[in-house]
Amino acid sequence: MSTFWEVREAIAECISQFRFVEAELSAKTRSRLFGALDALRDANSAVRAYPDAITNAPSSGVLACYGFLQALYVMQDAVKCLSESLGVKFDPHANPDTAILRSARNVSVGHPALSFRHVDGRKHDASGIILHDSITEEGFAVYVYSQVDGGQFDVSYETSIDNSERVLGYQLLRLYRELIRREKSHANRLIALDLRGKFEKGAGYLCEKLFCDLRDGSRTVQARLHLKMIREQIGGMVELSGKALKGALQRTEAISVIKATRQIEKMLMTPECQEIFWVACVGLRQEFKALVEHCVCIDRSARNFLSSDWARNRAKRRAFKELQTRPVVEIVTGVLRSDYHRA
Repeated sequence: MSTFWEVREAIAECISQFRFVEAELSAKTRSRLFGALDALRDANSAVRAYPDAITNAPSSGVLACYGFLQALYVMQDAVKCLSESLGVKFDPHANPDTAILRSARNVSVGHPALSFRHVDGRKHDASGIILHDSITEEGFAVYVYSQVDGGQFDVSYETSIDNSERVLGYQLLRLYRELIRREKSHANRLIALDLRGKFEKGAGYLCEKLFCDLRDGSRTVQARLHLKMIREQIGGMVELSGKALKGALQRTEAISVIKATRQIEKMLMTPECQEIFWVACVGLRQEFKALVEHCVCIDRSARNFLSSDWARNRAKRRAFKELQTRPVVEIVTGVLRSDYHRA
């Protein structure tokens, strides 16, 4: 498995598991993240299938060339979508290795009838055609008709993949770091709230105090006070959920428990409902404890994250080093190369 693919899988795991994704990102943003990851997976598979397509179906060589360049283009767009969704800058036009692949795709398969080349700061009409006799497992050639400097350029299969993975893989690693940073920040905010300390202690005591003989006036008064305290605790949970957790606690669940306390409060004034009252108290105890346990789990998971390999980010240091030290090889040679100058 390539380093590029390992990082893509690590990002998918982060997006699936990290709490900040659900708590802080909109449904639209989450949908874009998953869509971009799926596109990246499919495009990578299509790129890797090029040699087999040439070997097994030589007559479909032009189709394979179209698919190869389009898939490389989609990979760039998928990484761009991931980056924009997480607020990390990435412009595939800014790097010569990604920019020239976009140009190669545009002039040969994207808009072969009428495309453009940017030479000396000016835009010139261009069109291109894949040279059928040049198609091999190693790559193919395209002839460009242009107002300036027309001619042939060659596309190498191996170096196209290698340099694409180097540029895009490094960007994915930046995104991986951003995901780790944001989950750390989210975990620290959760720990600062001290959810466990606020809600775990006393939850069992409050529930047990609800169980009383409805004919005992002093005990029913006490039970009403504890119902009020339970509602206040749930209100605190909902408030924290809205302000700091941004929805980590489901408001609908909390509201249903509050409604249950209202019903039980009515039963306290009806002694003949003793058996139903007991059943209602048991149900309320279970639901209230579930809400408290949810807050405790949020607190626990935040603390576990900060002590995990995720937070220390050790697993991807090798990948950073490997991608940064990959040699740069010319992806496209020939007429298009003069349009791009490596910084």
